[in-house]
Amino acid sequence: MNKLIISVSVVCTVLVCTSLLYQQNPPTPLDLNLAPSPHMQKPVELEKTVSQKSISELFNTSELTPEQAAIFHSSLPQSLSDSPLPSRLDINEQGKLIINMKVKRLFEFYLSAMGEDTLAECILRIRHDLSQQLQADALNSALNLLEGFLQYQNHMGDIKNDFLARYQDQSYKLERVTEMKQSVRQSRSLFFSDQANSAFFKQEDEYDDYMLKKMAIKSDRSLTTDQKRAQFQLLDSDSPQWISQQEHQASLVSRIQEKEQALRESGGDEMAIRQLRVDNYGEQAAQNLAVLDQQRAQWSQRVDQYRLDSQQILVGSSYTQEEKNQLLHDIRQQHFSGSELVRISALDKIEAD
Repeated sequence: MNKLIISVSVVCTVLVCTSLLYQQNPPTPLDLNLAPSPHMQKPVELEKTVSQKSISELFNTSELTPEQAAIFHSSLPQSLSDSPLPSRLDINEQGKLIINMKVKRLFEFYLSAMGEDTLAECILRIRHDLSQQLQADALNSALNLLEGFLQYQNHMGDIKNDFLARYQDQSYKLERVTEMKQSVRQSRSLFFSDQANSAFFKQEDEYDDYMLKKMAIKSDRSLTTDQKRAQFQLLDSDSPQWISQQEHQASLVSRIQEKEQALRESGGDEMAIRQLRVDNYGEQAAQNLAVLDQQRAQWSQRVDQYRLDSQQILVGSSYTQEEKNQLLHDIRQQHFSGSELVRISALDKIEAD
């Protein structure tokens, strides 16, 4: 099947790590790392964006034949194969789509496989899922939301590129982050109704507002430590309850991680670590963390072996640069697959910088 390869980057926002106990999908706030870095003067790669027409045309491509569709939809990309499928969407008594976070999460689920799938293929998967559970007006509504969502994500890349062009010193300042966030919010009316905007981004905006206020307090040199503490407490009391709960859980995780580190440094074994987790998180969460520890250890071992193999090529003087690039590409393919290739490529870029 011919693949339409269009890279729509969504880097205007970043995920903020929250508690392992937080059961809902957390919002996606802007990067609020305001501290200047000595490395910030390096050229920043612009986001790859496309025209609105290019995205719209993806919705007018020829349908797959029944045979092609059966093959294509019989399996998911590797990065999604072990993930729970999105929740079924809601419709009201009149058969109309209820616009809520379930719709957005369905879009994000399939789009997270970008790199394994092309954008065109991600759209095919989303349209197929929608068609399996929606009909008539509800299906048309969902498809319109999908196109608006893709146009919006693409537009965020344009906004970021505009800010990079305007502020070439590349320093992150609170007022610039605030301005960028306001530009993003104002642009949503181009792609979403008020109902969809609220359903998709209400929590994200609440969390961004909370973090911006928190950073404003933290960076205010006119406040004493006690005054800052009082301001933080007032902010927490005025914020939505779900944010307070999330912050509490994140703080709990941080404290337990510090205790785990202290246990390991003092010679504590895995049984002691497990008991600490059971006491604070419960049996099931402790088991999940043990599995995560094992996965991280395996990943680390694979990365170490990949680095060792790569180094032999990088220091070799008998290869041209083009040959080195090809050999490194081949080694990545040998050690990693699917979304892992995207992850290791990002790590390679960080290492090179």
